[in-house]
Amino acid sequence: MSALIALLLSGWLYQQPVPENCPEISQTYAEGTSWDFVLTDDKGAVYKTYQYKVEEVSNENERLVYAIKYTTLNKKGKEEDKGYRNIIAAADQYLVNIETMLVNYNSDKANYMSLSCNPQPGDDVPDVRKVTTYTVDNLGQKSYVSNKVNLTDIEYGERTTITTALGELDCIMLTYKVSFDLQDFTYTDWIDSSFRTVKREILDKKGKLAFTGMITTYSN
Repeated sequence: MSALIALLLSGWLYQQPVPENCPEISQTYAEGTSWDFVLTDDKGAVYKTYQYKVEEVSNENERLVYAIKYTTLNKKGKEEDKGYRNIIAAADQYLVNIETMLVNYNSDKANYMSLSCNPQPGDDVPDVRKVTTYTVDNLGQKSYVSNKVNLTDIEYGERTTITTALGELDCIMLTYKVSFDLQDFTYTDWIDSSFRTVKREILDKKGKLAFTGMITTYSN
């Protein structure tokens, strides 16, 4: 009898719907979705191109995990780096791997910024303060580099409409200060209603424009 009850219970659990965690994200980052994000320097020249593709979506302990394969191309179009980075949706928040956001940032362990599924102008976002470590392989000799990375003063700003390669998009702005590897920057992201970061501006500590990033292609 106990075996029958267990079987019926497992069947009931299997039929339960997957919890809706940021439902718009499940459409934006459906399996097979791909997009390019191009970063240009202060002179408008291409600095890096980031190519992304969602390879798998899985439900893990009431969280939806979007496994995203990335390839980074340098200014000459040659492959510089590749691997996987995740977006995680849980309840009313989604977590973005900060390695997809910070220029030249490396870490052997994923670190995340927690963002709202229903952002409102003026809303604060929790700080991210980490000591990061990454491994450098130089001719077979491994060395470990550690540094601090801080993302602070994170806040949603006004809503605005911007023009992109995908057309005119209604976005909410997200600003934050970044300190890592003895460098300081101020970031502004434009996030559209589909939770895509479609534009990014990065200012150096003197307030001068250092980089601009734009989404250039998107397909799902």
